[in-house]
Amino acid sequence: HNSDWFELRNCRIGRNFVGDDAMHIAYSKGTVDNCEFINARSDGLDIDISDVEITNSIFYKSGNDGLDIMTTSMEASNNVFIDMGDKGISVGEWSKANITDSFFLRTVIGTEVKDKSNVTVKNLIYVESRDKAINLYNKNKRYDEGGRIEGDVFLLGNTKIEADKYSVQNINYHSNNTLPDLKELIWYKRLKNTLYKKLVDDVEVKYAQ
Repeated sequence: HNSDWFELRNCRIGRNFVGDDAMHIAYSKGTVDNCEFINARSDGLDIDISDVEITNSIFYKSGNDGLDIMTTSMEASNNVFIDMGDKGISVGEWSKANITDSFFLRTVIGTEVKDKSNVTVKNLIYVESRDKAINLYNKNKRYDEGGRIEGDVFLLGNTKIEADKYSVQNINYHSNNTLPDLKELIWYKRLKNTLYKKLVDDVEVKYAQ
């Protein structure tokens, strides 16, 4: 909290038994790189009123959201979200985010955008979202808008995108039930011989081109 600049690298965070979030960042500016957030009691990483970059990280089996931001500016790339209890990424309360080159597997909702937040996306892959791939709505009535999202994504197994009347979605999505080639993607290369690679490889076999 209250940090002019921080760097969090090469860390494994979780399982937490006290409190909700495995890690909380607030009123700070910095970067999170090559970290694992595992088995969080609620959110894996919760960020409020900050300016952050999240790269090359894995979020696995959070009880609630993998990554939750509020009133925050975020650049996020080459991240992996697997088996979330709720959202992979939740963006709320007048946040701005650019999310690229990331993978979402079996989240309840892949990405949710709400309350005057604006998100651009590119090369996101959502596989077997349990409720919706993308959801936009006006949750907090202090804001007169819902969420706004634009960009391109891949949707496999669940192509559901929902936006309420206060929200705007301009998503170009690819959905032919085949994965794009993962072998050259940075996030895939970084999985190496881990549990996560096996989970992704199992999906790749299922949706082989």
